[in-house]
Amino acid sequence: MAGQSNMTAEQALDLWPRLMAAGKVLGSPAVATGGDVAGG
Repeated sequence: MAGQSNMTAEQALDLWPRLMAAGKVLGSPAVATGGDVAGG
């Protein structure tokens, strides 16, 4: 969603090591919209 991170999956993967180095608890992205609807 452009209104959120506005980056490709490849860009996110490239930046992941920098996030890990920050020493914070990390998790993978969640569904932004439609997760509450079957098939969404």
